[in-house]
Amino acid sequence: MLLEKRISIGGNKAVYKTTDGGITWSTLAGGIQGLNVRALAADGSTIYAASGGDVLRSLDGGASWTVVATGTDIGEQNKSLAIDPNTPTTIYAGDFSLPTKVIGDSFIIKSTNGGDAWAHAPEAPCFGCEIRAYTIAMDPVISGTLYAGGTGTPNLVKSSDGGANWADVHIDAPNVADYVYTIAIDPTNTAILYAGTGGAHKSTDGGLTWSRKNSGLPTPLPEINALFVDPADPNSVYAGTSAGVYYSADGGGSWIARGTGLTTAGSSIYALALTPSRKLIAATGAGLFLLDLPVYSAVVVTYLISGTVTASGTGLSGVTMTLTGAASSTAMTDANGNYSFSSLADGSYTVTPSLAGDTFSPVNQAVTVNGADVTGVNFTATAVGGGGAGGGGSGGGGGGPCFIATAAYGSSLAPEVRVLRQFRDDYLLTNRIGRMFVSFYYRASPPMADYIRDHETLRAVTRWALTPVVYGVKYPRSSVLILAGMILLPWIWRKRVPKSS
Repeated sequence: MLLEKRISIGGNKAVYKTTDGGITWSTLAGGIQGLNVRALAADGSTIYAASGGDVLRSLDGGASWTVVATGTDIGEQNKSLAIDPNTPTTIYAGDFSLPTKVIGDSFIIKSTNGGDAWAHAPEAPCFGCEIRAYTIAMDPVISGTLYAGGTGTPNLVKSSDGGANWADVHIDAPNVADYVYTIAIDPTNTAILYAGTGGAHKSTDGGLTWSRKNSGLPTPLPEINALFVDPADPNSVYAGTSAGVYYSADGGGSWIARGTGLTTAGSSIYALALTPSRKLIAATGAGLFLLDLPVYSAVVVTYLISGTVTASGTGLSGVTMTLTGAASSTAMTDANGNYSFSSLADGSYTVTPSLAGDTFSPVNQAVTVNGADVTGVNFTATAVGGGGAGGGGSGGGGGGPCFIATAAYGSSLAPEVRVLRQFRDDYLLTNRIGRMFVSFYYRASPPMADYIRDHETLRAVTRWALTPVVYGVKYPRSSVLILAGMILLPWIWRKRVPKSS
């Protein structure tokens, strides 16, 4: 069982601990020595142990122990302990009977305060059932979802509300009396489950249906006492059986023996655990055995920040978005005002928009990336000066103002101005000659724009003059046809009209 960088294994009359990945072991004392420990669960330096009818707890990594739950040993050979990974102060223990047990209670007990107090989970709504738990498996993603399997009726149940209610998800094993000895959940897809009885079983729908997965296992089928899904490669599954260790590279589709190095006396595997150095520990009746697992390159998971910039309810293109913080980058809003920053690691960032002639609300936004994409980082642009966004001032490069068009149409948000600005960004700024023209325009046009803005007649004339330009940019194919017609029409007319004598 994993304990930070340590592994603790419960054995007959002793608990053993390693601090070097399973190379050397020492026995724990402090009140645990001499007890027949049947299960262990750990969260940091807090460890729980099941022995007889009692639950013990250590708060110092196993140096000292106290009994936190006292009950009657119900005679089951196996017991189970599980800590909710989402709420570590919630612990479940299987095959226990406390003095408070009444009719309608299961043999599963639960603590919600780190083991200080315990109570039986009910068998509801399966009254008349007998829920026991050789094994308890917690969903690592969905809080409060757990599975309990054992010798009870049914042999496997599921709860989605922390044990308050149970659903029958039993396995039709080869023999009616087959028990569920172990359950393993795929950490990358928690709807995928593996269960060990007399043989192996797999569910891909959270336990609703099960299929047998015994290809390659010996005959008669061995008891599957332990299952382990490799978190680095979830198709790699290991089974500790009464006939040794078996390995599947295809999610249980087929199995091969991996018993090289195991002694005959150690062929029955009772538990499997993984060390931080990726050594698989197999606990047997003849001792502990180590198997080196493949070491994979770390997969770097990244995320994105995205949003939209709008003005008067319409997406605003050409806005420069600047990202600072854990990483630095810039992006430009597209024709619909959308932007995104990708390949970002977890961390704190700040997003700031800028466009000459506009102010933004908010001025910037602080964004925290924590294991997920962050969307909806939106901004609203407002025009400053001249009655329209981008209506005055100087600028340069992508996102700068179209001075004369803005003066003529009254706002940089006018559809005609946006068409011209998009043409500038997509065509003029993408080549040297175009950039030279834009640079000259930015130097020469502001005084002209100011003069036009102050004279309504000039604004109307300018709009009239810009109309064919805007139409040509917006509808280039139609404009070509019209221009060709204007050129060809006189020539055709001269050909069709006879010359006067």
